[in-house]
Order: sequence, then structure tokens, then C-alpha cells
Amino acid sequence: MGQSRRERTWPEPTRTRHAWVRDGRHPHDVPRQVLIICWSRRAGRYWALIVDVVSLPEDDEPAVVHRWVPKEHLMPVPAQLNRNYGLC
Repeated sequence: MGQSRRERTWPEPTRTRHAWVRDGRHPHDVPRQVLIICWSRRAGRYWALIVDVVSLPEDDEPAVVHRWVPKEHLMPVPAQLNRNYGLC
């Protein structure tokens, strides 16, 4: 017997951890992929602790940077496990 769709697919994550960040330093800067670690609310605003991999101009090795950014600078990227793995 074949499996039902529910049996062959994974449950979708309820929280998004991947996002694009745009720091607003320059309007033409390309957004970067980041990982959201946690959220905090300070002075009525939401802030996300993110992990970012950056390449420093003076060094060939990438560096991992974690920092707080306001929610307005982030665009979440929803995880679509089943679609990405061709299960639905």
C-alpha cells in the first residue's frame, strides 16, 4: 500500500530562523543571508540576535559575527522542507 501525503511529508517548522538582512548603510547594498538566534524586545521595538558570515577585505578567511539588529532590517525566509525535497 502507498503512503498518504501526511505519512511521507515532514511537519512544516513553526518558526523561521533564516532571513535576509539589510543594514541600511547604503540603499544599493545587497541583502545578506543570516541566521536568527533569538528575539528581544527593548524600548517597544523587537530586536533579533543574528549570526552573519562576512568576508573582511584584508583577510581571505570568512568571519562569523553575531549582533543585534532591529526587526525592520530583516525579511524572513520561510522553510519549505517538503517542497525543497520534492515531497509535495
